[in-house]
Amino acid sequence: MRTNSSSASRTAGKQTFGKNASGFTLIELLAVISIIGVLVGLLLPAVQTAREAARQAQCLNNQKQLALAFVQYSTSHGGLLPASYSVNPVQSGWTIDLLPHLDAENFLKDWDLESDFHAGDNRNLLKRFNSSFHCPSTPDGRRIAECTEDLKGNAVSVSGSVSDYYVHAGGVPVSEYGKTAVYGNVLGVGTRLQADAEDGISQTILVNEQSGRPNLWKEGKKDGSLTVSGASRSLWAAAPVTQIPSWLRERDRVVNYSNEAFYSFHSAGSYAGFLDGSARLISVRALPYIVLALNTRDGGEDVRVDDLELDSYDESFFKNGIYPNGKSTN
Repeated sequence: MRTNSSSASRTAGKQTFGKNASGFTLIELLAVISIIGVLVGLLLPAVQTAREAARQAQCLNNQKQLALAFVQYSTSHGGLLPASYSVNPVQSGWTIDLLPHLDAENFLKDWDLESDFHAGDNRNLLKRFNSSFHCPSTPDGRRIAECTEDLKGNAVSVSGSVSDYYVHAGGVPVSEYGKTAVYGNVLGVGTRLQADAEDGISQTILVNEQSGRPNLWKEGKKDGSLTVSGASRSLWAAAPVTQIPSWLRERDRVVNYSNEAFYSFHSAGSYAGFLDGSARLISVRALPYIVLALNTRDGGEDVRVDDLELDSYDESFFKNGIYPNGKSTN
């Protein structure tokens, strides 16, 4: 009787299981997949936005640390700034001078200060990635570029990691009230200038983003296989120094147009470090004259850093019947 009862019980169990069994139908499965797809579609942009915000914060911090390193260098060198680059007694750029103030002592131990940037063991160190000189939003951040000439213009063949942060050398062409003048940059070439710029240290841009070099980028797109002029100086440990092109003063907007000047992969603008050790965003809507005026040390322009928030000239910029871009009110 136990055997029959057990068999009957198993049979009943199978019948019960068969009647009450449940599972996903094809329609239900597709509905779940659709819901998951919608959730992913909603969350992915938020995640990407959060990541970009973190990258922007890191880039701003990089600019802040570079600006402070300049200040610390000046403090320890009698109020002088480093040269943008020098060729005597050795070829070297401003980045090497700042290393002691960027928590890069270990790297500095290996770097030969008595040799050119492309000579001896320095050739190998050129390839080392240094996050202090890279914006995390730049595509292919660890890119390696070929350097075809040294700082004297002599032919060389050396490769190295590229910087996203640059200082300007030479004069800056500034169009003021329809006239073009050339004002001095913050750093000198082969000479150390005083840190107390005539225009005011809080009103003077010291270092800025020109991301994506040596490739030529325009408005977020790589311009084929072209490279920016002076690409051989793009190596971070050589001399990340550029000269503002003359066409800059002719545009209505200059930030994030081309990485021949102020350029980043941040949609809102590019970051810059100032001579007082501060750093801030230079908006894509910033007016060219104001950006250029703040990039000089002795132009004497009546421009303040808060003017970067302006997207059009007001009457305070009006003089002799015209605005700084050469346009009149008529």
